[in-house]
Amino acid sequence: MRFVDQIESRLSPSTAKAYSKCVSFTPAPQAELQERSAKYLAQLEQSNSNTEFLDIDTARKVATGCDALIAGLSNPCDVAHHRAVHAAVEYFILEDDGEDDSSVIGFDDDWQVVEVTAKVLGWGLEPSQ
Repeated sequence: MRFVDQIESRLSPSTAKAYSKCVSFTPAPQAELQERSAKYLAQLEQSNSNTEFLDIDTARKVATGCDALIAGLSNPCDVAHHRAVHAAVEYFILEDDGEDDSSVIGFDDDWQVVEVTAKVLGWGLEPSQ
């Protein structure tokens, strides 16, 4: 079973449905993934004061998890690993995913995707030193 299929099978139905869209995207280079994740977090931090229910702490945790996944990719990296990591990062930056990102639990599903991706790939979530 492919990594992305293993990941999808461990997600809630609404999260799995949104995740499957992210799997279909062509994997971006690692530097681009890093940049897109950081840019989205910066946008969230900027809008944090204007959004009543935004859980910025969980968003930061997800961004850190995405950083760890990206750092876990070797260069050149395995295509299956790259596709799984790319899908996790895409899911984070996708506002219309399993949960609305501006809700109190808006990033819980994003964290689930990052955590399950790390587990399926057999990786920890600590950033590389």
